[in-house]
Amino acid sequence: MWARIDNGLAVEFTSEDPSDRFHPDLTWVAVPPSLHSWADTTYVADTEDGLRPPSLDTIKAQARARVAARRYQEQGRGVTVGSFRFHTDQEACANLTGAVVLAREVEARDGPGSYGAKWKTLDGFIILDLTGLITVGLQAGAFVQSCYDREDAIGVLLDAATDWTAVVAVYDAEIDTGWPADAA
Repeated sequence: MWARIDNGLAVEFTSEDPSDRFHPDLTWVAVPPSLHSWADTTYVADTEDGLRPPSLDTIKAQARARVAARRYQEQGRGVTVGSFRFHTDQEACANLTGAVVLAREVEARDGPGSYGAKWKTLDGFIILDLTGLITVGLQAGAFVQSCYDREDAIGVLLDAATDWTAVVAVYDAEIDTGWPADAA
């Protein structure tokens, strides 16, 4: 991958070797392989590396955004309670919270065990009472919190990185490992 440089900044990228393809007044530099998926038009020409992030903070912010996106993906995987898989995305967790509040109100009015509702799982519909809703909510909440904990742990490692190569190395080593298994 190569970047065309104008006024010290990357302004265009190509995956084909630009040699002899463009006017000789255009400046092209190689993008280090480890930066192929990171480089954008904020990146600057560097005599040693060819192209580099404009600052350590820039690539750390890029990495944090990627880790947050991965956490969001992981947190939506769902959790198994009993033999059913429950949604754990933000909307599902909010719905669980609301259902627990509703179930408590109904049982306060009509007596213990009076609440039961159909709940859609990843496997189909089931009937949940107040205790079932609380059990699912606690497991879903623990799973989601574990996803946030993993995001934070990677963030700590990224914060400790002292140059862009270390940021990329941390990201590559950590992004696909350590995410929580199903909380069942």
